[in-house]
Amino acid sequence: MPSGMQAALLAVILLALSALTLHRNVTWGDELALWSDTTSKSPGLARPFNNLGIAYEAAGDTQSAMAAYREAMRLNPRNLLSKASLAVIYGKRGDVERAIDMLEDVVSKQPGYYKFRAGLGVAYLVSGRLAEAERELEAALELNDTYALAHGNLAIIYRAQGMKDKERKHREAARALSEGRLGR
Repeated sequence: MPSGMQAALLAVILLALSALTLHRNVTWGDELALWSDTTSKSPGLARPFNNLGIAYEAAGDTQSAMAAYREAMRLNPRNLLSKASLAVIYGKRGDVERAIDMLEDVVSKQPGYYKFRAGLGVAYLVSGRLAEAERELEAALELNDTYALAHGNLAIIYRAQGMKDKERKHREAARALSEGRLGR
């Protein structure tokens, strides 16, 4: 049986560990807090900054997201995910040509990733370059035929071109995928 001193010491240790656990649970329960904490403890790693950018975007803070993506790219210039994410923000802000330039670079380095191809396709679509948009969106579907975003944007292109059958096919596929009726 522990002595009074040992019991008091054990209680203090358990109380300290409980406080640390509570602090960790608060940090891990919030994406911004988690990735801010991680970047402060691992300032030389690109991935935590990319994830911090994602968390800032989800919170609606695009300025901070852009800064986090830039830092991830500085730490790892081959970080294509951060570059593509930054390009999407530029596109949403109306700087579509800058987004296209960045996404063309990303796709040239990793042409086999369907989300990069679809992102470039959407940027082309927004800029009115329908043939290029169609090419990239079709390439995305060749890589992953269950990507609703590519189907939906192809439906927009085909509607603009008066291609009703193709429009319907891609619109219905996009709807079914979004509702979870198709796909893997």
